[in-house]
Amino acid sequence: MASKNQTNERKPLFMYLTVAKENRLTEVKERHAGGKFSGLNRVYREKMNDVMKLNLLFTLFAAPFLVLTIWALGYMLNLSDTRFFIGGLGIDYHPGLVSELEQALIARLDVHFFYFALLIPSFTIMGIGLAGVMHVARKMFYGEEYKILKTFGQGIKKYWWQMMLVMTLIGALIFAVAVTFIEFYKLNVYGLVTGGWYAILFFVMLFAVMILFVLCQIAPQVVTYDTLKFSAIIKNSFILAIENFLPTLLLLAFTLAPILLVVYVNMLGILVYMIMFMFGFMYYIMANLQIGNYSFDLYLNPMCDMLGEEGAKALRKGKKEESKEEPKKENVQKTNKPKKQQPQKYVNPKKKKSNKK
Repeated sequence: MASKNQTNERKPLFMYLTVAKENRLTEVKERHAGGKFSGLNRVYREKMNDVMKLNLLFTLFAAPFLVLTIWALGYMLNLSDTRFFIGGLGIDYHPGLVSELEQALIARLDVHFFYFALLIPSFTIMGIGLAGVMHVARKMFYGEEYKILKTFGQGIKKYWWQMMLVMTLIGALIFAVAVTFIEFYKLNVYGLVTGGWYAILFFVMLFAVMILFVLCQIAPQVVTYDTLKFSAIIKNSFILAIENFLPTLLLLAFTLAPILLVVYVNMLGILVYMIMFMFGFMYYIMANLQIGNYSFDLYLNPMCDMLGEEGAKALRKGKKEESKEEPKKENVQKTNKPKKQQPQKYVNPKKKKSNKK
């Protein structure tokens, strides 16, 4: 009974992680060195010049996103306003007609729909730069030698499609959430919003945050574990998103804070843009990588240290191999069983004698 109870006990969630050896050239001196953010700040201060150079490289790939956000959105909104108002001063061409005001609001919402749709390809392009930047940043944290342009190009060559996929999914997720809110505001203009819409917004935001947590775990694994398949990385990301809920939540809150400042406090917009151009992008990327490294040192790397590289491979393939070997053993046992002798037919001894004669 005791053995059955032990087998029925649930394993910790991290035991289902697929482990592998880190893609690093230097030996591990100390796990959890510097904690989550103090280690990040230390590397950031020591490599400030290189970080600013990498930030400029990434900004080249983020140029479509920046042009859309800084210039194109405002330009399209102004064009939309001129259809209904004189010079954007709020003077209606048809005063007294409420429908004109409603159409103006809906036109602005359509502009935002077009803007969020264009974010998807702009995020895809950013994925190319993210592949190179993540590769260089990982070497910074590990203390390995690198040459910025050469290592940046190597990262793009190795990880371009994974990072483009991740950033495309993030862009599509933002677009899906934005479309939900746009439809909500359109119905609100006509006074057609019901209580069910608030429930829809709540569940859409909850689902989006959960998926965003998972996507934040993918990029650090891609550049850290070359031997892991992408399907295993996605499975690990779901587990790590649950295990590291609070650190990931802090990272997302820290990332979204400047965006909210730009939206609600226009005076800070120029200052935030200047900081992002100088080194802001790299700080977010390195923070994501550092939180990933911290979680790897808590779960993935200790398991791999105990098992070794061959043990990690055996752990990944063991279940499948066992399931393949079990039916073979059953077949062998069936073939080794002695065959039943068939009963002989009865022959009359008189007939035998007659045949001999």
